[in-house]
Amino acid sequence: MKILLCTMKMNMGGAETHIFELAKALSGRGHEVTVASGGGRYAEELSSLGIKTVTVPLYSKNPLLMAAGRRRLSALIKREKFDIVHAHARIPALICGGLQKKYGFRFVTTAHYDFKVTPLLRRLTDWGEHCFAVSPDIKDYVAANYDFPKENISVIPNGIDTEKFSPEKDGEVLTEFPSLAGKTVILHVSRLESYSSLCAGRLATAMRKTGEKYPAAVLVIVGGGSELERIRSIAGETNKVLGREAVIAVGARADVYKFMKAASVFAGPSRAALEAMACGVPTVVTGSQGHIGIFSDEIRPACERTNFCGRGLPLPDEAALRRDVETLLSMTEDDRAAVGRACRKYVCENYSVDRMTDLCEEEYLRLSKIVTGKRHNFTLCGYYGFGNTGDEALEKCIISSIRKRNPSADICVMTHTPKKTARKFVVGTVQRMNIPAVMKVLKNTDTFVFGGGNLLQDKTSFQSLIYYTKMLSWAKKKGCRTVIFANGLGPFESPCAIKISAKALAAADEISMREKYSLDLARRLCPDTMPILTFDPAIMTVPEMGAKADGKYFVVAPKFFSDCASEALVQAVKTLSERYKMKAYILPMYEKQDMKICERVARDAGGELVPRGLSAEEVSGFISGAEVLIGSRLHSLVLSTVALCPAVAVSDDIKLFSYMEMTDAVTKSGKPCCLAENSCAEEIAGLVSEVIFEGEERRAALAAMLPRWRGIFEEGLDILK
Repeated sequence: MKILLCTMKMNMGGAETHIFELAKALSGRGHEVTVASGGGRYAEELSSLGIKTVTVPLYSKNPLLMAAGRRRLSALIKREKFDIVHAHARIPALICGGLQKKYGFRFVTTAHYDFKVTPLLRRLTDWGEHCFAVSPDIKDYVAANYDFPKENISVIPNGIDTEKFSPEKDGEVLTEFPSLAGKTVILHVSRLESYSSLCAGRLATAMRKTGEKYPAAVLVIVGGGSELERIRSIAGETNKVLGREAVIAVGARADVYKFMKAASVFAGPSRAALEAMACGVPTVVTGSQGHIGIFSDEIRPACERTNFCGRGLPLPDEAALRRDVETLLSMTEDDRAAVGRACRKYVCENYSVDRMTDLCEEEYLRLSKIVTGKRHNFTLCGYYGFGNTGDEALEKCIISSIRKRNPSADICVMTHTPKKTARKFVVGTVQRMNIPAVMKVLKNTDTFVFGGGNLLQDKTSFQSLIYYTKMLSWAKKKGCRTVIFANGLGPFESPCAIKISAKALAAADEISMREKYSLDLARRLCPDTMPILTFDPAIMTVPEMGAKADGKYFVVAPKFFSDCASEALVQAVKTLSERYKMKAYILPMYEKQDMKICERVARDAGGELVPRGLSAEEVSGFISGAEVLIGSRLHSLVLSTVALCPAVAVSDDIKLFSYMEMTDAVTKSGKPCCLAENSCAEEIAGLVSEVIFEGEERRAALAAMLPRWRGIFEEGLDILK
């Protein structure tokens, strides 16, 4: 593959080292790599290794420089025709995002830091089609602050060159700094800027007592920046107090590994901490964003969560720094060596350059197979882009299922949010209400997929029925093969709506229905058609298991039917909470319509709203920890199925009862796990109690049958060929 890596500059730093190692590794695997940046020491070193580097001003917010950078980058991309463009900072990502629209390359980014967020910066930030985050907390930061889909963010380690950073000792540092001979070196490495020099300053001050207790100890601070002279001033004061050179600030160095090979203890953050650990140096993970402590299995989760930066933890103070540094100094050399070996083993297993490169290469390969051109293999039509959790799950599962069979399929989606959908799924998009644009797309489409949900119904509005049947008709006239895929039918409130829907069904080339009631109705309306039974596409959702709540709880996904029905649900939820000492979590499957009833149930029944903005995977993961789900939306029931959570349907819609029948949701006493929307509180609480009592058996039955139901859906994909 031809790969372009873009960043601001390639001077010394954690992000720059990450790019440097990635470029070397990709080139070593046979890829044609180009690095575009404002230049720097690492750019020169890459050039000496035969890796192409291009100087482009991507480091300034100055409009003139940004325009110049865009022109040069545009010319480069137009000439080289890269398969993948990978940006590593906000300004390069903004420029590359604009150029992607022009040239159509696949575009990814890496989030190395938690940048400042303002409304303007949020709009100007482009995370590409996929984002790599260097730690889980950075992944959460990107998803929370930029409305970027969490499923399009993967955590990637900072790859450490474990051959360069190894325990083998050498004497080069001692040759340059003979005063270190015979000393116990405490090493700190970081940028010395206003935002990153706090730890260095406090370490230098802490040495006034540590240096007195350990006369052979010397603190060496490596790093440059605007605060270097201030740190040297603190070092001078400490040296004056102790009457010896106990703190040395050497400035920025390209040969940091030489100092690490000479160190007995390291105290610092991020990549530098990992590099020291790779050298077998016992490490105190600490920095200007937070103090974690001496690396061990106990603090490993906090290190991994924050990329060894301690974000969100207390800042390092002199007492904490002295405590941890002196704990390591007090050990015997053999004990320190044992701690160092464990550190190196951890880095080699989890933070190798190979592992970092594998993850990038895998995503590059996946994206490079995807085609988004003017001619589409499939165009999807549905209720997409409106924030309905169920419909968004349908959209994702249909796209991923098509791509599983044909990775290079060119897919276009008719959606309310074209830009967001395009980024989320790497597809072509068209605004669903832009009829001229839709007509153009249909003219260039092979198969029109009428994609899931109950689109043929007039209960929500007769206008929506007209819209969807017109789309089917226009697709047919434009020469598309039309497939009504995994749909439901109804509810219908007028004979005219039934007639219009029957005509649309009769004109389709292929039909599949997602539950038996709709299948039987389709066969009655169009006896000459041969619709097949499938499962709702959301059955392919894979729960994200880390999203569970603490303690025992149950989930309620309500829908408004009437004030009387709402009050009955509130009383039932209160009864169940008190009876089983469980917390009720209220889930708005479609916030636009369900939030008011959800807030009412949460308020009056003493429950709590499920956190907003969760993906279908996170919702099903949350449901997986529940004792039971009470659902009035079909997709809450589907997500409870994949979560292996027993469920009770409370609804006025027969399709929910039909789905529960398909999934064999019946109690031991023979009661269907379904209730009408006007059921009283006692009926709801009674049936839910029965289901809770049989919970383990129901979970086992769901686990046994889920592969079969997913198999039925996958067999139903044959009609999309």
